[in-house]
Amino acid sequence: MKNLSFSAPGSVILAGEYAMLFGKPAIASAVNFYATASCSQKTHTSEDKVTPLIKEEIKEYLRKRNLLNEEKSYTFQFASDIPASDVFGYDDARTVVMVALMLKKLSKKTFSHEEISTISYQIEKKNQ
Repeated sequence: MKNLSFSAPGSVILAGEYAMLFGKPAIASAVNFYATASCSQKTHTSEDKVTPLIKEEIKEYLRKRNLLNEEKSYTFQFASDIPASDVFGYDDARTVVMVALMLKKLSKKTFSHEEISTISYQIEKKNQ
């Protein structure tokens, strides 16, 4: 199986953090910390608590569009050097890389950055 991984930088909101709560723009910047997601064929490796939640959301999204390809079972791994806090976008980066990876592996289709961003936003919004 070809190894596949996705990575995304952490981020920091420079201005407008609370405005974002009301759908207004903010000024953000990437930081030099990264989140990485990878996968392998199903093994006995356990996944963290968040990964199965994201996986179910992605499977449901793909099922509704008749894009789900479940011929193989995968274990998804997540690693990050982003400090696990709200300050550097740890949760957002995790969701984005896991969504990108799962969309690719579970559908065999390439999604645009905009689609990945929109789906990730919806998952984050739903699970907050």
